[in-house]
This record gives sequence, C-alpha cells and structure tokens, in this order.
Amino acid sequence: LFEPIATTQADPAQLLGSREHPLPLKPGLDRSKPTGTNKFYGAWLVNEQTDPVWTHPYSLWLDRASSAMAVSYRPKSTFVFGGATQCSGSSQYYFAPIGVASLEFGACEIAANNLEMTLDSPETMSINCFLTNKSNVQQRIWFPTVQGMGFVSAKYFNTTPFVNSKVGFRNLQYAGNVNGATQKYRATLYDNSVWLVYATLGDSPSNSDASMTLSLQQGRIQAANSHTQCLVQAAFLPTAQDEAVYDQAAGTYVRSVSILGSYANGKGTLQYQYRREDNTTRPVLQFALPHHVEMMNSATKTRATNLKMDSTSKGEMQAFLLTDMVLEAELPNRSNAYFLPTTCSSETSLDAPYLELHADVLTKLRTTIYTDVRFAELSAESLKAAIVQECNLDSVYFSGKKLDKYAYLLLCAKYVLKDDMCASILLASLKAALQLWINNAQKTKLVYDSKFHGVVSTSGLDNSSSDFGNGYYNDHHFHYGYFVHAAAVVALVDPAWVAVKTNRTWVEMLVREISNPSETDSYFPVSRAFDWFHGHSWAKGLFGSGDGKDQESTSEDYHHVHGLMLWGMVTGDQSLEHRAAMQLAIMKSSFNHYFLYASDNKTMPAALVANKVSGILFENKIDHATYFSPAPECIHGIHMIPITAVSKYVRSKKFVQEEWDAVFRNRIDQIDSGWKGILYQNLSLVYPDQALRFFMGNCQAKWIDDGASWTYSLVLAAAM
Repeated sequence: LFEPIATTQADPAQLLGSREHPLPLKPGLDRSKPTGTNKFYGAWLVNEQTDPVWTHPYSLWLDRASSAMAVSYRPKSTFVFGGATQCSGSSQYYFAPIGVASLEFGACEIAANNLEMTLDSPETMSINCFLTNKSNVQQRIWFPTVQGMGFVSAKYFNTTPFVNSKVGFRNLQYAGNVNGATQKYRATLYDNSVWLVYATLGDSPSNSDASMTLSLQQGRIQAANSHTQCLVQAAFLPTAQDEAVYDQAAGTYVRSVSILGSYANGKGTLQYQYRREDNTTRPVLQFALPHHVEMMNSATKTRATNLKMDSTSKGEMQAFLLTDMVLEAELPNRSNAYFLPTTCSSETSLDAPYLELHADVLTKLRTTIYTDVRFAELSAESLKAAIVQECNLDSVYFSGKKLDKYAYLLLCAKYVLKDDMCASILLASLKAALQLWINNAQKTKLVYDSKFHGVVSTSGLDNSSSDFGNGYYNDHHFHYGYFVHAAAVVALVDPAWVAVKTNRTWVEMLVREISNPSETDSYFPVSRAFDWFHGHSWAKGLFGSGDGKDQESTSEDYHHVHGLMLWGMVTGDQSLEHRAAMQLAIMKSSFNHYFLYASDNKTMPAALVANKVSGILFENKIDHATYFSPAPECIHGIHMIPITAVSKYVRSKKFVQEEWDAVFRNRIDQIDSGWKGILYQNLSLVYPDQALRFFMGNCQAKWIDDGASWTYSLVLAAAM
C-alpha cells in the first residue's frame, strides 16, 4: 500500500520556485530532510516548546523552570465539562486539565542555564527528544516519544537521574527486581495516584556489577549516583492488578514505528511494526484506541491485557503486549466509492459513471445547469473566461472549492444529462482553470518551502493567518484535496489530459504534499495530514496550542482521501487507490467513534454524544463549535460538506437520521443561507424523496452553497 508516487523524483522547486519558511527550525532537526508539520509532536516545533505533546494516554511538555520533561495523565474523572447546546443533556465542551505535572524527568547535571532541547528523526508516529547539557553534550536524556507508548521512558547518559513531582510524593516503596535487570518502585502522590517507576542499567562496561537504586531525597526521587547509561521508566497504575502487566514489559521501549500495508481480495491489512532495542526479544506495551481494537485481526486481539486507561478525547484505551499490531478491513471500492453517487465500475476498468434518472428530474436538470453555468448568458469563450476567473481567487481553499464545483457539474453534464456540448465547454473551462495553477500564474502563488519541505501559498508565508494558515501548513488536505478531486474528474473525462507530463506532475505534487507514502520521496514528509495512529487527519500546522492538534471537518477530510482514491484510479496507481481506500475504512471507524455520535456511541461522554457531532476535536478537548460561526447549521454542516459518493459510506443512516431529528427537523425552515442546501443534500442520505422535493421545487439561489450547485444537489437526491 505504500509504493512511492510515480513522479516522486520531480522537484517541486522546479515547478514553483522555493523560499525558506520564516519559522526557525528547532535544534537537532536536519534541514535537508522533511519535517512533519501536522504531527502529534507539533508543539515541539514552535514557540518555546513548552506546550504539551500528547502520545495518549500520556502528555509530555518541557518545564524549562525545572529543567525537566513533565508528564501528565488525566483520567476521565478529572475532565471538566461546561456550557450547553440546544440538545437536551448536553455540554458544549469538555477538556482534561493541563499543566498537572505528576512526574518530571530531569538530571542533576542539567540545569536551566545549560539546558538545550533537541529533536531528531521526526517520523510518522514517533520523534526523538533530548534534554542536553550544552556545556557537556555527553550529558543528556533521551525521550523516545511514540504514540500509544505504555511507559514514559527516559534514557540517561552520563548523568544522575531524578524524578520530581509538582503534585508531590507522599511515599516511595521499593518493590523488588523485575526480569532480573530492572528495579521497581511504587510512588504514591498527594493526589492519591500511584505511579510505577522502573530503573534499568544499560550494558556499558562501567555498569558491570553495578546496581541502580532510587530514593526520595528532599522531595524528589533520585539515583544514588551518576550512570554512564541507564533507563528510567514510569507508568500510571490504575489498579493493583495492573502491576503485573507493566512488569512484563518493564525495561523495553519503542524507538519508532514502521507502517506496512497490503491489499488482497477486497481486504486491506495495516501493520504497525514496533522497533525496539536491537538486543531484546521481549514484547512492548502499547495502548490502542477504540477504533484500533474494533479493526484488529484475531491474532492481535490475543495480545490484549486488562490494563485500560483514558485518552483525553478518544475514549478508553486498552494496553497490548506485542511486537506488532495488525488492522484489517473490507475496503470501499469502485462499486461504492466511485465518481457519482450509486455509480460503479468493475475493479479492472474505468467505466463511465452514467446515471439514469427519471424523465422529470432530467427536465429540471436541463434548467438548473443553465442557471448554474450561465450557458444562455455567455458565449463558450466568455464562459470559459468567467469560470477561470471564479477559480482564481486570493484563497487556495475557495479556489479549490470552485474548481470542484465545476468538476461535479462536468460529471452531471457528461454522465447524467449526456449533453456533450455543455460537457465540452465545462471540460475546456476546467482545463484552462487548472492550467493557470499549473503555470503558477494565479493570484495566490504557490511556492516550495525548502525548510520544512512543502508546498505553501506565498501570501501565507508573509502573513501566518492568510488563507486559513496555508503558509503555516494549516488545512492543506482540505485545500489541495479539492484540486486533486477536480483533476481526477478531468482525467476521467479526458484521459489525454493526464497523459501530459506537466499536468500529472503538478497534480501529484499536491498528492505528495498532503499524502506522500514513502521516505524515498525526499521532498515531502510522509503522510503530512493523515495520522495513522488517530485514524484521521489533523488540520493544525505550525501553530502553538495548549490543547494540541485539532480538526473541525470530517467530511473535507474524507473528501480529500476520496480524491486521492479517484486519482489512483485514473492514473492506474493501484497502491494509491487501495491506500486511500484503507484510509477511508479507518476513517469510517474513527469518525463514528470520535466525531459523529449515533445514540449507541459508548466511546465518548454522554454529554457530548447528545450533541450528535463533536464540533472541533482537539487532542485534549472537544468544543461543540467552529472557528467561524456558533450556528448549529455551521457546526454540523462543516462535517457534511461536500456531500459526495463516499458520504454514505462514512455517515451511517442511523446517525444521519438521529442528527436530523434532534437538530434540524424543527428548525430547517429558519435557515436562510447556503447551509440550507447542504442540510438537504445530507438529508438525501436517509430521506432522498424529501430532499428531492426540496430541490425540484422553488429552490432559491441563496440556499445553495457557493461551492455546490443546484444541479449536483438534484442529481445527488435523485440518485439516492
């Protein structure tokens, strides 16, 4: 599933030119290699590096005042709920308290005046973090930081370890030797939480016949002396029965994670391989999120333990003792995730997605498409110029939405109305609009950032808030996803277009920017947007946040992946097609656990389930809101747009009906904007007749979203 994109060797700087991002690269990072801007470790890439990083179930942050790495775990009993929505029994938001430093890992030799934090190997699910004595770089602490890690591990070099607590230690008990090499301690804090602390000496010659002991000294846990190399690990102990689970893995830790995938007979398999120290054969302890557990194969499930802890925003996690984790899924394919709703193709061909609709619908469509595209008002050349202008805005996001709007109109003209004249005008217009971007002659110029290695808008480099933060890597999968989807439609209708090398290279530059599958592509980080641990993308780029990464639109997330899947189809890239299908299968699970709440959702707190959708989901909180409006149609609608052939795959009928009944059935008539049309598009997933009556009736232009069309809305409702 992770074969490189065909145009991997194409240098984006040759297409766009290059500039250096204004943000400095943090110490230790290699400027010759890509850095994942939207990954879980993003807080360590910006500002003073003091915001938390969530590995789940733990969070870590640099406490510069203490010259130490702080660690926190917040069980759900500590979550704070507040606000209310229009839904009965709901809360607008909840969050886990931040800044509670249950433990802090430091070394006696590293103080505030000589501390330097450095990073290396920023990978898909891991990063290495070091706290170093600038005056003696041989004195350092290494924190292998991995998503889902069962222990917080600190490897000390030439230092005297200590573990502090801002909560405070009530007592420390020695609990004996584990696995013949590791000393175990139980630390009870003043909040009555119990943490296990494990100390393991390394294999260096100076450690021969030595022992490592810890004791409480002046309120902190400290080693008796300096060690050339040693490992200190800590873990929260939920119940006394869980201690034996930790003992089985104490002394082991994950360095990094390799992600492998395969496809066969309609099924996708994803494997997380946990790289341990070379000299160990023992399993590691890793926590899995609910969607992982749901998708695990039977062999992985046999590695389950009874140890469970709470994530901050994704329900209860379960611990597994293993060396790899395998997920499986029946994948969406050309029968249920094709170009138009209910259309399909064989898996070995690219069949035209013709759609046969009732005669009265076709009659109405012949009227609406002339309204949407203004065929009667403008000549073909004037119309092409107007469409090119519409797709050339001072925003990558809104330009992409306009392109995709006309791509859907092209599908409707070609495969529903079978109107070759309309289709040819739309095709020529779309190709001209795309050509403007391929030539980089549009208003919002793109450029290759040679520091973080990515494609950004020049306006975004000059102003971090411009175009939703595009220059700082916000929302790239939303923005460029519309372009990729529109290009896939053009390639379907006109295969000769994608055969032109410059066209394919430009589109695949965007594919690589948001979804590069391979480290062999040195121009982009692997999987900038999609988080293979969380099962969805993160929208936040190089911005600090006390609550971590976030995302407010599930639908634009799976739309971008559907666009990748379709691009894989039209270019014959089966690896891309099946990888995107695997992502969609994972999203179907993760979104219905964490973002889209049917009444039988047991993952999320009941006060959030009552709202039906999350709103903005952060790593540390959920806020039933948007970044742009408090209106319910916006909070819910941003998880709907765009409604496409793949919406029905992700959004279950049960959920859509419950959301409609709870939120919109009695207030739809009060909505007098483009969100009204979006809500009726969404309604077509469960009540297509009602949606069709709305779009067949006296539908006003103001009720159609700027990125949608009356024509496509009709096709959508009629097809369902």
